[in-house]
Amino acid sequence: MENKTPHLWTNRKILISVGPGGVGKTTASASLALAAARQGKKTLVMTVDPSRRLANALGLSDLPNVAHQIPSEQFLEYGIELQAPFSAMIPNVKRIFDDLVQRSGLSTHRQLEIMDNPIYQRFSSTLAGSLEYAAIEKLYEVYSSKRYDLIILDTPPAQNVLDFLDAPQRIVDFLSNESVQWLIRPYVKSTHVSTKLLDLGSALMNKTLGKMAGADTMKALAKFVLGFQGMYEGFAQRSIAVQKLLREPQTAFVVVTSGQRQQQQSALHFSKDLRKQGFHLAGFIGNRMLTPNPLLTQPNLIEHFQVALKNAKIEEPNSQLSKALRFNVGRHKKATKSIDYLQSQVGDKPLVILPELAQSSPGLETLAELQRTL
Repeated sequence: MENKTPHLWTNRKILISVGPGGVGKTTASASLALAAARQGKKTLVMTVDPSRRLANALGLSDLPNVAHQIPSEQFLEYGIELQAPFSAMIPNVKRIFDDLVQRSGLSTHRQLEIMDNPIYQRFSSTLAGSLEYAAIEKLYEVYSSKRYDLIILDTPPAQNVLDFLDAPQRIVDFLSNESVQWLIRPYVKSTHVSTKLLDLGSALMNKTLGKMAGADTMKALAKFVLGFQGMYEGFAQRSIAVQKLLREPQTAFVVVTSGQRQQQQSALHFSKDLRKQGFHLAGFIGNRMLTPNPLLTQPNLIEHFQVALKNAKIEEPNSQLSKALRFNVGRHKKATKSIDYLQSQVGDKPLVILPELAQSSPGLETLAELQRTL
């Protein structure tokens, strides 16, 4: 089906792909990046998806923490001649946090102390929000380098788009929270707080929470929080700069959904939340959707087909051929209804339908086919 909508990347430097889990955001993002590179945009697609689906889609065993340019020769056999470099990256979450520490201006001793801390090691890899923070941090870093005409960020699955956007600020709030500082005060020998201030409340915390979590754990938490004290201001300033970038007109969100009504409803809620928060919306992608076939819209098609079977002297007009046709007519009606519903809901924003393909797993052939629609 020929796409008459404008390019989703027109007048954009950053596209952020969002949507509920299971709609194929990674494949859609890679296809979108490939289409932009074919049109002459020096493009980078990034994903923080730990399952490495992007690497698999590009025919690679893995992707490094730095941008990896995909050889254009790989696409020639699929009839695609790139007009600009096409690169991909899967940022390493812990490496991103380590880079932040190393750029903090703290002494080498303080840096090593932070990175060796067991709380930091969990914080920089598994704490809720660290994945999202790392994604946006890397996005800002790459954008600031001005190496690309277009950056496409594939986000992790989220129940709500604001879970992704708010995660970095939640981490900043946690690191600067006065309650956390008070909580760990009894375990920090090096603080400038007088021992007289370790009052009954602090002693109680020492006896209760210290026993529950373990004194060593609380001491590690104390050292972790204190280690980051010199970085609070930098984290906060960076968060403000990132939020400003995400709201600029050159940055827009692409909402990805599928043919399933529940996922469509979730995607539409995503778009409403984005608009309420003042973000720009580039458009929608309906992924893995059955493309309606005009041949199946003919009136009385099944009846005419059964007559044709009789004229061809096929003994069982209600055989497997008739059942197959009836099945496909039903699928066509369902697909048309699904697309019509989405089109009625997206308003004036472009809706691009990516077809459901026969390939069992994403790869270069899949990306080559999908990018033609985009």
